[in-house]
Amino acid sequence: MILASLLGAGLALASTQALDPEARAAALLQDDRYGFCHEDAYPLTADEEGWCSVAELAEPRCPSLPAACGAPRGTEQGPPGRLARRSVSEEPDEPDEPEPPSPPPSSDDPGDASMPAMGGVGQVLFWMIVVLAVVLIVRAIATNLAPHRRREGASEAPPPAADHEPAPPEPAATMLPAESDVDRLLAAARDAAARQRWNEAVVMLHAALLRRLDHEGLIHLHRSRTSGDYLRQLRAQPELHAPVRDALRDIDRAHFGGGPPSAAGFESILGKVRAIVQRVGSTSLLLLLLLGAGPSCDDAGPRYPWGDSPSGVDATIELLRDAGTEAGYAREPLDERDEPPGIVVLLQDARPSPSEWEALRSMVASGGMLVTTPAALPPWWSVELRAVPTPERARGLPLRPHLLSSWPDPEPPLWLPLGAMLETGKGGRQGELLLLRGDHPYAMQWEHGMGMILVLAEDRLLANASLAIPGHPTAVVALLGIRGEEVVFVDGSRPAGAADPAASIEHSHLTPALIQLLVLVGLLYLWRGARFGRPRPLPAPSRRAFVQHARAMAQHYARAGARDHAATVYCRWALERLREQSGRADGLSGLARSVAHRTGRDATAVMRLLVEAHGAAESGPESDTDGLRLVRELATLLSEERES
Repeated sequence: MILASLLGAGLALASTQALDPEARAAALLQDDRYGFCHEDAYPLTADEEGWCSVAELAEPRCPSLPAACGAPRGTEQGPPGRLARRSVSEEPDEPDEPEPPSPPPSSDDPGDASMPAMGGVGQVLFWMIVVLAVVLIVRAIATNLAPHRRREGASEAPPPAADHEPAPPEPAATMLPAESDVDRLLAAARDAAARQRWNEAVVMLHAALLRRLDHEGLIHLHRSRTSGDYLRQLRAQPELHAPVRDALRDIDRAHFGGGPPSAAGFESILGKVRAIVQRVGSTSLLLLLLLGAGPSCDDAGPRYPWGDSPSGVDATIELLRDAGTEAGYAREPLDERDEPPGIVVLLQDARPSPSEWEALRSMVASGGMLVTTPAALPPWWSVELRAVPTPERARGLPLRPHLLSSWPDPEPPLWLPLGAMLETGKGGRQGELLLLRGDHPYAMQWEHGMGMILVLAEDRLLANASLAIPGHPTAVVALLGIRGEEVVFVDGSRPAGAADPAASIEHSHLTPALIQLLVLVGLLYLWRGARFGRPRPLPAPSRRAFVQHARAMAQHYARAGARDHAATVYCRWALERLREQSGRADGLSGLARSVAHRTGRDATAVMRLLVEAHGAAESGPESDTDGLRLVRELATLLSEERES
């Protein structure tokens, strides 16, 4: 069985079938995905410049190809094959004659799998990091192995208590873990309330309120700030100031009131906090939608997949499928397929593994066909072939079949760019010539077992750009689509695989790095996973009493010499507290009468004290002595008011 007779039979069969390869190829190239036919600025690579010599023939089906020949050139990046992408160079290049193809690499060549070596600076930096990591781990292990850590009965002394206050007894409520998500804080508050842990629930509500305001930039959280500080930050937001003030007052009453919070108090605080959180969150969502409604900025630029490029074969695969042939890329190693395909096409960047070559050998011996180029010849095949540049005397000549009787009349020439031709060596002359450029072989075939091996000088005849030239689609269908068997294209993007994980690591040259990583992991387990000292229970977290906070703030004021400021702040707070306790929001005279009535004091004396406190709250006390006297008198008045 010879391919020349099959070529003639296939062309005759194509003429009797409903499918017209030429018309179908023209329809396929109308798809916008094949940008080289529709974009005048499509970046052709240096190898694809050869199509410019036949751009006039391709213009009816591919109108933008002549203009793309004058556009800036592209450079392929990434792995070879259908996963490659191309970037555009700055200046257009003039079309040059294609360079002679490189000699085919050996089957053991790992290609681009090896990693590039690091430069001098990179090596120094790498080893500095490794040495520093080892030193730190060894130091930590040595510290844990110190003698004083291993003494029996040794216990860590508790930290000394502050000089100004003995350690208070631990209250029932414990310190809660840090949390910053508002929704989770509200959920934790409801969960604590369901277990009747009211103190914890109120703490969660307080944290949720402050976190929401901080997330929106309305306040700035800090551990030293009080509720009054946050309310002063909200003065520029009058619509939030009042509800936040009411919520913080209820929270302060629940924290520092006479008794623990109740279910009714929790529900009241929850309603206020939820209203504020939803109000602030809705405003932020509206702002986000308004900001996100504008056009997005995507400067990634156009992407040019290899499969849709002039060098790709996606259009060829679609044409074969329309001709009734199952065609596609090899998605898995060839030696792992349940059934071998009928035809395997090895593109120029294909690099099968040794086990895959054995699978291909079995496929060809059992009647399959292997289509390849000199760049990917089987290692078990004894024929010597190589691709060499076509000589000058063949310039401008089309490809023609060797046996003219097998080609229908009129003879459709195959106008491929000037590229390579086959040069035969040992066993090469035993093959049958199929395509010639002048008197130089371009495609040859050999029988091998029950199958065939077809060698093309290059794979341009099967490329997408080839379908734009009249006569080429018919030839492609005749070569690959007349047998009715599955056609599998193998490119360089499919991993060849390895026999085991160890071989995969060896091929990628990662063995030294993996050994270092395992050593570091072992040291980490030795450091953190083993106990080097007597186990001790962690100290239980405790909550500070409010009086400690007040005394600590007083010490800060004292060290800063801010007695007048402390008196001013206290006077403001005392006046607000008296109004809350008496329920009077009018002037000082009404407040004085109410306080005098409740405490039994003289109204005139109370009025005088309130006037002095109001003056100090506005402009500060006249002296440190007056400030201290006002603080003491107001503290006594608040105590009497609270007892009444």
